[in-house]
Amino acid sequence: MRIARQTEFGELVPAICGLGAWLYFLVAQGWIAAAETSELLILAIGLGGWTLCTRLKFSESSIERDIGPWRRHADLNELRSITFKQTGSWRSKGTLFVSDTSGRTVPIYVGRFSHASEWSAILLKAASATGAHVDAHARSILQAAVEMSSVK
Repeated sequence: MRIARQTEFGELVPAICGLGAWLYFLVAQGWIAAAETSELLILAIGLGGWTLCTRLKFSESSIERDIGPWRRHADLNELRSITFKQTGSWRSKGTLFVSDTSGRTVPIYVGRFSHASEWSAILLKAASATGAHVDAHARSILQAAVEMSSVK
């Protein structure tokens, strides 16, 4: 299996700021103030952990998105569909949802993973081999990623 790592780390800035603010409460105001603001620490660690621990693993037969110990897996030999949905904030490029016939779905955040030309080509090949439905927007995103590698 190949591993595609995160390519965007914008969430680390607020995570580091949150951690810094919590450390300020701990050092300057003591344990009680730090305990009262523990939600800030939890949010900072969660946001930073999500950013640093998200991986996309792919091979000719499967695709998997991991966030730390949590995994979403789809069998590309049983691919049912690849669809696009605009998700997140206005900055978000949306999400591709890769679903297999067993009901498993892997969300892939567009523009957030390395090796996009490789996993996009694998998804298009699997869709062609299985006759899976690929909506027009998802197909254009995947084809654009594949074409970017041929331009380089």
